[in-house]
Amino acid sequence: MKKKLEALLREDRVLGNAEFKKLHGAYQTAKTALERAKHEKSEARQLYREANTHDEKDGDRLLELLTAFRQAKSMVEYHRAGWQWAKHRFHRWLEVWLTSTPTPEQAAKVRPAKTKSGKIAPAKTSLTPKPAKKAKPA
Repeated sequence: MKKKLEALLREDRVLGNAEFKKLHGAYQTAKTALERAKHEKSEARQLYREANTHDEKDGDRLLELLTAFRQAKSMVEYHRAGWQWAKHRFHRWLEVWLTSTPTPEQAAKVRPAKTKSGKIAPAKTSLTPKPAKKAKPA
């Protein structure tokens, strides 16, 4: 998926797509929040270990540091879940978009249909509904 995303960004195929920008931004924000939470957890762990190894006598201070570490540990789990959800939504959208959108090579291969007189026929869009058939009386 990472290679596909890098190729799309290089080709500028998703440039200007609002849905892509929204999902990619949410994914990047969640990733940054997870990294920040991991950093805060390691700092809280280090502070608690230092206080515990120096035989600090203040039980309130030790309990405060232990609580801060446990809270930071839980926040890592929380942000990891948010990151996984954002990643899933982003990758799912990207897969659907890649299968439904033709590549530039595929678009270049498509040739317009010609009529019997040799003129190019107008392009048919798949968004226009077909007219309803009339029911035959019985």
